Amino acid sequence: MQKYAEAEQLARKGIAVASGQSGSLRRLWLLIANIRKDAGDLDGAREALEQARRY
Repeated sequence: MQKYAEAEQLARKGIAVASGQSGSLRRLWLLIANIRKDAGDLDGAREALEQARRY
C-alpha cells in the first residue's frame, strides 16, 4: 500500500507543476485514477476520472 501512496503523491506534485497545461493535467489525473484503482480505492478512482474529464 505504501508504494501506491508514494506514487499518488508524486503524481500530485506533477499536478502542482503542470498548472495551465491541460493535456498534462488530464494525463496525471488519469494516472492517479489508475493508482487508486490498483490500490482498491474505486471511489477515489472515480473522483480522479471526474477530475481528468475537466481537462
